[in-house]
Amino acid sequence: MVAREIRHLYWFIRTLRRGLQDAPRRRYYRKIAGQKKRLLDAGVSKREVLDLLACCRSARCRFRACLDCSQPLFCVILLLTH
Repeated sequence: MVAREIRHLYWFIRTLRRGLQDAPRRRYYRKIAGQKKRLLDAGVSKREVLDLLACCRSARCRFRACLDCSQPLFCVILLLTH
């Protein structure tokens, strides 16, 4: 559920307008930092957390299947083609 929450928070950041809504953007980044710390304290490896954050920052899943991958087949295809 933490990974889903991080993905949800990054969606809010992507939809906010830059410059006009900086305070809410900073608030979401602080919430993400708290969730990241929670994952690290739970024993998740730093590499997995960083992969999750990279995946959530983009609109689509990136090169690796992360903890909360919404497109696992797309990730596998990308892994095989690179």
